[in-house]
Amino acid sequence: MDPAGVELIVIWYLELESRLLSALSTVSYSAETKSIFLPPLANIVVDTCSLIDTVFREEYYGPKNKDDATIVDYSNFYEPRFGFSGMRTLVYQYPPLYMRPFAAWNGIASEGHKKLDWWESYNRLKHNRIKHHQVATLETSLFSLTALFQAISPMKAFLASLIRHDLIYFGSWDKEYAKQAVFEEGKDVTLLAESELFATPIGTEKFPDDISAIDPHRFCRGKKLWRYVGRDS
Repeated sequence: MDPAGVELIVIWYLELESRLLSALSTVSYSAETKSIFLPPLANIVVDTCSLIDTVFREEYYGPKNKDDATIVDYSNFYEPRFGFSGMRTLVYQYPPLYMRPFAAWNGIASEGHKKLDWWESYNRLKHNRIKHHQVATLETSLFSLTALFQAISPMKAFLASLIRHDLIYFGSWDKEYAKQAVFEEGKDVTLLAESELFATPIGTEKFPDDISAIDPHRFCRGKKLWRYVGRDS
């Protein structure tokens, strides 16, 4: 993807996050509220997933023509490269929680493609928002936006734009060294992609299973991470 297109994706992401934050300021996400439908969420889901499709399609160079690629092709292409199924993104709310929108992609090589519920909801909304409006829930919108954040965070093409928008934290790493080393095998470098709503490590380390076990200093501390989790919270 060319730099102008990358910049547009990041700007659109930030606008979508602002819209979702507005909804979450009215109704916070929880087990009790996750199935709540709000009309504005349908637009967020469709716009967000459309951007995911754009990012995956533009960066795809698998066996199929990219114009014909589907979510099945994306799973086969991207999961071995980025391990999306194992990525945990921290959502900044109280209590903080993890989102793993691509968790169903785990083991695709042996078990075949597994459907993503939030992507299925997007397809329904895309084709008929009136008929399927009930799937435009807090959970669907939050999973979708998390997936977009995870999609752009580890891709080298997006790094410069993410830095420009203050979405990458380097901690004590030398920036010029880390910008290259974080994408190289064998280099023990971890940076933090962090927005107002999300935090996702990129590089060697992943967030531990237990949120309370996160050491913010191992993940560049971030702007908000240390306020929500670990010994500094």
